[in-house]
Amino acid sequence: MLEGAARGIEPAIPRWEAESAEGLSMTAHSTRLWGLAPGALENGPNVANIGANGLRLPCPTPAETAGQKRLLVLGDSSFFGHALADDDTLAVQLGRALDDREIPTAGLNGAVPGYSTAQTRVLLDEVGWSLQPDLLVVGNLWSDNSADAFEDADLLRTSALFAANPLSRSALFRVTAAWVANARGEGPRVIEWTRDSRWPSRRIRRVPLWDYAANLDQIVRDARERNIGVVFIAPVNRAMAEGLDAGSGHGWDPYFQAQKQVAAWHGLPLLSGTDAMRASGLSGADAFVDVMHPSAAGVVALADATAALLAGRGWPADPLLGRADPYVPRDLYDFQQSTETGQSARFSAQSHLFTGADQSGTGAAAVTASGTIGGGTPPYRVAVIDAAGTSWSSVDVPLAGSFSLSCPGDIGVAELVFTDAAGHAAQRPLDPKRLVVAVDLDE
Repeated sequence: MLEGAARGIEPAIPRWEAESAEGLSMTAHSTRLWGLAPGALENGPNVANIGANGLRLPCPTPAETAGQKRLLVLGDSSFFGHALADDDTLAVQLGRALDDREIPTAGLNGAVPGYSTAQTRVLLDEVGWSLQPDLLVVGNLWSDNSADAFEDADLLRTSALFAANPLSRSALFRVTAAWVANARGEGPRVIEWTRDSRWPSRRIRRVPLWDYAANLDQIVRDARERNIGVVFIAPVNRAMAEGLDAGSGHGWDPYFQAQKQVAAWHGLPLLSGTDAMRASGLSGADAFVDVMHPSAAGVVALADATAALLAGRGWPADPLLGRADPYVPRDLYDFQQSTETGQSARFSAQSHLFTGADQSGTGAAAVTASGTIGGGTPPYRVAVIDAAGTSWSSVDVPLAGSFSLSCPGDIGVAELVFTDAAGHAAQRPLDPKRLVVAVDLDE
């Protein structure tokens, strides 16, 4: 009877349920949520050949590359080589560019479409370190920064725990485990419960900014323990390459800043993909296959620039090892935590993790409040708090200026609450008829 009642609650555990995503066949993975299915997979107009270890080929063994250095490229679809042939990926092209500079190098492709730093860390532990690379080329950013229904850490933890427990098929066990976690004050960290196969209407960062920085830092320090160097690549999209993103306030800006800070802390090289693309002289249509993914020619430009950067830093004579002590964040604020978009789930990798999920969203349409905040002592926080004291959305604002945040439109009576670093606060009603406000905390 209790089991039947628990099943009525419909507890859901993340598991890959899609046959394909973005035209590329994927498979369920118990510890990384999804992965690449071995074999020849359709990849746009080309084919991506995947080895038994779930990584894109070629993936030569250490014995096959005796006398060569080995580099492992990490990231998401922009580094995997979306719509490109195997020989046109960054891993292969960077190996060739280093060969041309008389640094014999074999490139291995450890990038997986949709992977965040959280997933990449698991991949390194399960597969990457055993490949014995001399250098990691770390390009993770887009997937971490993207807005989705859940945080990756929650899904990864949930998936791994339940996969390891023989009681995981029991709905009663799932509900009881969640109740015990709440009683212990351990969670749940997932933002909201869902039922009736409905997809959450709110969007959050897949990897929060500070977790992203911590993941990059941990990758560097884990690599150092194995005498493996690191170079970072700041990814680029077509708008950035063409200079169409002028100005500040982009949702990805804090993540680029975090990547830059981690690289500087460890004294490691960081290639600007934007600078490399612009220096290549390629036009947008020649440099990208779409708005996000570099073309074969674009990859060559990135590979040449990265090889020049590495040679200029004296690699491999300088192994490019990071520091042993952990990175300490400074002046790192995510001013775009609230990212509400009705299209997020449409192309979401997470949307394939739950059987029969209705990705149309639920509840009323989102409302967006915006305006300016000043006075007081920055940084500031703006939050939407309902009558019960529940925080529905918040955004950090590093300096006096503009803000914008969204929340579901059906939460009832709520306020915009403004606070600064000194604890000063102000409130304004969340009025759908007046969603632009100005607040001065000195008044």
